[in-house]
Amino acid sequence: MTIHPSSELNRSEIDPEEQGARYWYERYCEQRAETERLKERVKALEEQFERLNEKLRKLSERTSETSSQPPSSDGPKKPNRDPQKPQRKRGPKYNHPGKTRNGFG
Repeated sequence: MTIHPSSELNRSEIDPEEQGARYWYERYCEQRAETERLKERVKALEEQFERLNEKLRKLSERTSETSSQPPSSDGPKKPNRDPQKPQRKRGPKYNHPGKTRNGFG
């Protein structure tokens, strides 16, 4: 590989084998610094995630009973039904002979 003094060096033109230990040490230092930056970024994002998760939990638990919100802001509620008590159909059983009452008079 020939290097011209007037031309600007591009890192892609440098052969790592010619650079030796210095080249690899510089790459190691760059990667280590980048790893530290990424660790700090992950830590900051985890803290932000925890804060937002806590805020969401507090907001989702808020009802008109636990805050100053009007009851209309609670949203629709399902009626409390006993899951073990089956709902029976009303009226006579299928194929049951009917009974009619005689009218007045």
